[in-house]
Formats: sequence, C-alpha cells, structure tokens
Amino acid sequence: MRKKSIVNPPTKPNAAPSSSREDSPSNSANGASVTKVIAPSNKARQSSDSYGSRGHRRPELTITTVQKTILVQKTSLRVEKHFTESCLPKTKAIGFESSELLLPLLRSYPSSWSFIDKVVVMLVPDCLQHVEEYYANEGKRMEEMYPSSQIQYIDQLLARDLCKKIEDLKNGLC
Repeated sequence: MRKKSIVNPPTKPNAAPSSSREDSPSNSANGASVTKVIAPSNKARQSSDSYGSRGHRRPELTITTVQKTILVQKTSLRVEKHFTESCLPKTKAIGFESSELLLPLLRSYPSSWSFIDKVVVMLVPDCLQHVEEYYANEGKRMEEMYPSSQIQYIDQLLARDLCKKIEDLKNGLC
C-alpha cells in the first residue's frame, strides 16, 4: 500500500524540490518500521526512470525509522506481615469500613506497611518506632509485646479513637 507523493518546499533558494514516499511499512512482534525514500524531483528536466541524459537512476536517500515496543515484567515476592497481625479486630473492622476517608491520611507512611499498621501509627504516633523496627526485622509483633488482655483493651481504645477521628473527618474538622 503506497501513499501519495508529498512535494516538500525547498530548504535553500536554489535547491530542487524533493518528493517523499513511504515504502514497506512492516510490523513485527517487537515493533514497526517505516522506510521513507526521498529523491529530488524536477519533472520538467528529467523523466521518472532516468537521471540526466545518460539513463542513470536518480539519486535516492533512504531513511528508515524503527519503533520497538519492549514489555518489561517486574515480579516481586512480598510476604504479607503485619505488626498488629489480627490482634486488633475492632480497630481493623472500623478502619476498613472507612478506608476511603482514611487513605489520604495514610499515604505518607511506607507502602510496604499494612493498612491497619498505618492506622495504628496515625492514632498513636508513639508506636512509630515499634512498627519501623518490626518492618526492619528488628522488632516484635504486637502480640509478642503485650499480653492478650492488654491487647483487647488497646483494641477498644483504638477503635474508640478511630471512630472519633472518622467523625472529625466527616465533619471537616481534620
């Protein structure tokens, strides 16, 4: 399939006009290439098959453009681990119910942290050091740090504080 010749204006005052045509567009799995043949065209002085009076072909300049598409697949393996694991069920449930309100506040925390760990640090900034140590494999999980009765109490307090935070966000106070 050929396209019509395009006559380009001369770049210099005495330069002959040139014509440009696209030849051989090809597609492959890696990309596509288009070859442009640029040749001077002065139809008054030369025929389309000869150059000058000796029957030589006219000079041509061939430009080939190659476009490649490279797909890169990045695979990563990440072990899901959480500082709080599932020891804060009330706080976790409330947090997930209101995740749309909370997500803008949690974007400043590392993406490798779990959602609930970010919520805990947002509510209790003093836990930041413990959570950072845990994710650096230098600290313990919350269940290893506190007895279960204390964790249940912490869960109640965090759930209460999270409800208050969510109400403040809904009322535009934060």
